[in-house]
Amino acid sequence: MSNYQFSKEDGIAISTKEVYLKNLHQNAFIWVYTENENFNDFSPKQKVAFEEFLNTENALEQIKEKTKSYYDYLLAQKRIKQQENDSFELDFEAIALPSQAENPKNIVFVLANTNWLLANSKFYMELEIRFENGILMHICELSGEYIFPQ
Repeated sequence: MSNYQFSKEDGIAISTKEVYLKNLHQNAFIWVYTENENFNDFSPKQKVAFEEFLNTENALEQIKEKTKSYYDYLLAQKRIKQQENDSFELDFEAIALPSQAENPKNIVFVLANTNWLLANSKFYMELEIRFENGILMHICELSGEYIFPQ
């Protein structure tokens, strides 16, 4: 954990550069919502949560599988417009570690961009992927839950 460098602003420590995440086979930034002013990056509990996430076996395959199901759901709900170039290859933007102090679970969010066009819009779907205790729990549209998880 000590090989990551962060800049801190308004209680959020953000990695100064993207970090290669071997379980996702991609680079992404790390966002740490610091638990108090004494932490410049990970709290002890956030370290555990991040390590559990990094050690999740087949994380990318699990994400792709759930992403396909979520894509079908969004199409059925007419939330996105199907296009020929739609892909399940996600662009991972950040790994967000919310404050863990008030939660008994170890929570990590993966924030990802898709190339799925939102219905009646020129913008694309953004996803929040939630891991608890190293287990993929669900995928949903970006909602901001990663800031204050329940």
